[in-house]
Amino acid sequence: MNDRESRQPRFHTPLSFTVSEEKPILASRYDYTETTAKPNLDMHYALELGIVLAGKVRRFRQDMHFSRFVGDVWVCGMLEPHGFQVLECPCSVVVMDIWPPLLANLYFPEAPKVNWMSPFTQRPEDSALATEEQRKYCLGLGERLSVAVTRRDPLRQARFRLLLLDALMLMMEGGQSGTKTSSHYNRIYPALTLVWRSKELITNKQAAQACNASIDAFSSEFRNLMGISFAKFALRHRLHSAASGLVRSSSPLKVIASEWGFTDAAHLHRLFVKHYGCTPKVYRQRFE
Repeated sequence: MNDRESRQPRFHTPLSFTVSEEKPILASRYDYTETTAKPNLDMHYALELGIVLAGKVRRFRQDMHFSRFVGDVWVCGMLEPHGFQVLECPCSVVVMDIWPPLLANLYFPEAPKVNWMSPFTQRPEDSALATEEQRKYCLGLGERLSVAVTRRDPLRQARFRLLLLDALMLMMEGGQSGTKTSSHYNRIYPALTLVWRSKELITNKQAAQACNASIDAFSSEFRNLMGISFAKFALRHRLHSAASGLVRSSSPLKVIASEWGFTDAAHLHRLFVKHYGCTPKVYRQRFE
């Protein structure tokens, strides 16, 4: 396996990653001519959905890894550690980064109980397409998305949305789409807002109080909706913010650690290696 990469690793940082209410979906195509020796781990606010157009890739998601072939799809959830490795070339993939509230608030009267966030909280093996017919259809979606990426017109975001919904419906065919709707997500929004607005450690008790719920009820609902515990979600947010601080500034690690509620530089260093697979110094150097 070749140690060199055909392009620089892609990181979702505020320098290049700007999903928002105005631009809820960003889409890109990546072409590789050489395999990659190991994955670069990342973690970001946006949801991610990718489709393999050519070649073979290995996806890393938390403590698991799995292969994806032509026509296969992959996803990762909000602030979920993940990585990407090219196994066979030539390789092409198309990727959508999605503003989470776009799906959390999506509602169709004809399908009021569909949880459009559910594919992003499933186990990786549950998100794989089951049949060759599904993979063929998904490949067609990926090719259409690849064309849409190159078009710069007022309908660009609308095309992205339609293709995203088509891909999600494909993934949920024959599976469990869930029964949680936007009203369920509204119940945990105060806790999410608390996380986004604070740089300090937020406890389950504080989050539950913000949602006017008991700790047990809040913890259970948060895990059901987000796929992880509130404590892990809040920690990942602070780590992601610290990673952004490493790239956006030249501040020493101890300053960034203090700013984002970590005990000291060693504490941040240890957690950073666990979630990103590299030291804060190496992460910063990649951008330099």
